[in-house]
Amino acid sequence: MVDPTSGRQGRGAIPHGAIRQMADGPDAALLADYPRRNPQGWSPRNMKPKLSRATWLLILSVPVLSAGMLGIDMIIEGTVPRLAEFALDFAEKCFLFGSMVLIAMMVGRVDTLEADSVALRRDLALATQAGEAWRQQSRKLMQGLSDAITQQFDRWNLSPAEADVAGLMLKGLSLREIAGLRQSSEATVRQQAQNVYRKSGLANRAELSAYFLEDLFAVAGSGLSPDAENGAVTN
Repeated sequence: MVDPTSGRQGRGAIPHGAIRQMADGPDAALLADYPRRNPQGWSPRNMKPKLSRATWLLILSVPVLSAGMLGIDMIIEGTVPRLAEFALDFAEKCFLFGSMVLIAMMVGRVDTLEADSVALRRDLALATQAGEAWRQQSRKLMQGLSDAITQQFDRWNLSPAEADVAGLMLKGLSLREIAGLRQSSEATVRQQAQNVYRKSGLANRAELSAYFLEDLFAVAGSGLSPDAENGAVTN
């Protein structure tokens, strides 16, 4: 941690990368691997049925097979039916072969839907597991940050009241709001805040916040580029 008053590494400061180590865990690989395994994620658009070349060939084969069967019947019977009879026979055979093709397509579609359902359940389970891993890491990160802040308050020899006031200031509360929560006067809270600045060597609330948030911002920014990650570890 860089001391805002001197621009150098403070003796009692939280070292760079310490918060990052708190976030590392056995589930980190799962969080990193999920986007790679699911680059597009699930979408109803991905479930849109598409007719393959084999399906089109089956559909086009219906009239061809019907005409072929009619030709065989004409050869066997040795007669040429009238146009109405020919059309009726052709329609019957188209219906017969069409029904067979439709049943085959439905069976294939059911198999495809079953495979898609299995893949969807797997992706949902993976997403749920990744979300739970992220929540666990987030809780570990915040708990580690809280512990690190408490240890730094101890290094500064802050009293319990001063540490409480410093923690509430880090949360963004005004001195008046802190006084209301602690049921004390605003002047007392202001004096305790001054004691925090004096013992820490910091000038104001902004430097107090920057002192602890620098590592947190470094961890958040490290996900944007590999260079940022290397910088957070080597500093």
